[in-house]
Amino acid sequence: GMSSETARALARLESQRRVVLARVYLRDAAFAVEALANPDRDLAALYGHLTGRYLGASDTADDDLWAWDDAWIKDPLGSVDALLGLMVGGQVCRYLQSRFGETPRAPEMAAFLTHSLFRFAGRFPWSEVVEVATGRPPDPRAAFAPLN
Repeated sequence: GMSSETARALARLESQRRVVLARVYLRDAAFAVEALANPDRDLAALYGHLTGRYLGASDTADDDLWAWDDAWIKDPLGSVDALLGLMVGGQVCRYLQSRFGETPRAPEMAAFLTHSLFRFAGRFPWSEVVEVATGRPPDPRAAFAPLN
């Protein structure tokens, strides 16, 4: 097994990864919405500006990075989807941690997820599924709490 110290270090690393990922999704979602609203604007400058705003880094050296990512062509709102997934996942994960602790017991968690979340996923709106599973309506603050 893994020592408690190693588990805590991995949890901290995962938390930091989620913060960066949330910021990337925010930047990408903002870029997609603004680019679709005004595709004639300077998209490289927009991408660089949003990179600075959400990631705190200048992206002038790679300001055309978005242009060769074919995800923008295939699914320009995919980043919005990912952002919504992050928000829902953040709330569910926080609930699971509060219910099962930092070191979850796999069989109990699997039974809970199956009974309270997965069996409803295809039949009800996601907002209802999240509320049934966690006892609270969807709340994006769970995903973005580490950003504050």
